Amino acid sequence: MIKAIEGEDAKYPINFFPGANTRYGFHSKFAQIDSNLAQKVYILKGGPGVGKSTFIRRISDHLTAAGYTGEYYWCSSDSVSLDGVYFGDIGIKIIDGTNPHMIDPELPGIRDETLNLLKVPNARQLKKHRSEIAKLSDLKKYYFSLAYGYLAAAGSFADTIENTIRSEYKISEVICTHETREIVDKITQSHRERTNPKYTPNDRNMFISGICPQGIISNAHELVESSRTIYLVRDKWKLFAQSLLDIIQQIALINDFSCWKFFSPLDPGKLQHLYLPQIRLAVLTVRNGNKLSIPEEKRETVIKLDTPLTSEIDEIVSSLSTKITDEIEEARKSLKIARNYHKELEKYYTASVDFSAVNKVAEKVIDKLF
Repeated sequence: MIKAIEGEDAKYPINFFPGANTRYGFHSKFAQIDSNLAQKVYILKGGPGVGKSTFIRRISDHLTAAGYTGEYYWCSSDSVSLDGVYFGDIGIKIIDGTNPHMIDPELPGIRDETLNLLKVPNARQLKKHRSEIAKLSDLKKYYFSLAYGYLAAAGSFADTIENTIRSEYKISEVICTHETREIVDKITQSHRERTNPKYTPNDRNMFISGICPQGIISNAHELVESSRTIYLVRDKWKLFAQSLLDIIQQIALINDFSCWKFFSPLDPGKLQHLYLPQIRLAVLTVRNGNKLSIPEEKRETVIKLDTPLTSEIDEIVSSLSTKITDEIEEARKSLKIARNYHKELEKYYTASVDFSAVNKVAEKVIDKLF
């Protein structure tokens, strides 16, 4: 039986994407799922269709029924497929460690345990379909590659927009506003009022939205539900908001606050949202208006960083923005085709799996936990 962890940094049930389909290909932040705080880590290995997602759900359901709170990590290549869970209050992490995540144990035999579900399938049955499986695998890889090509093009257009607007404005002049200073003052004041100033920050880098076969999926509404105070940053081109978020996360670090940084699924090097769990403060960015439903009592202020452009520049930037939307849509279509080939692969493996054996592995894990 694993004992609950005691700590000041409250956790909330939030759905994340620990990996993203980006302009640079698949980008993983799986290592950010609080491994340092975990008491036990289960890493699942195995091919498609061997029951990894079902295995994760089964353990998660038992822990949830027992009253524990989990975080859920969804696959950006199929947003209804579960890639992992983390139950912070008891320090349990279960994660899919197969390609493209490729996670190996850091503390084998001490904290981390690898569960190889690939041992379960009937190898003889699979070998009968070797050529079909190889062909489907190649097709899946091709369409993933095609999707990343489209996303690379979208990223290139975004760079052109950024360079164009930078030629017209100095970022420092746009983001140095009364509202910006208000956020900084609030964080600093909260630091002064803290009861445990020696607390060690627990920073995290994740995605809360993803470019998926189903479209652009965002769980930012859950940040709204978990926050007491929300600053909404409105920036049509997300250029100035990025610089503002950089400043705020640095202020949080100076004041010893945990800062959960959520990055753009298109460009994993650029911030999209911030969340400070200890004071339950969120800084959320939106593009064309407020698409998030935020209660008035939570919304502290709206920071408007939209900047007027000359008609000539506006026409160029608007055209490039349309191209970005088109490229992302083409990427979505390719990801959907890749997912369909993956599902065809799963059929071969599923037909060869002895799921009673997989269930026994799950039962052993549950017995260890309870």
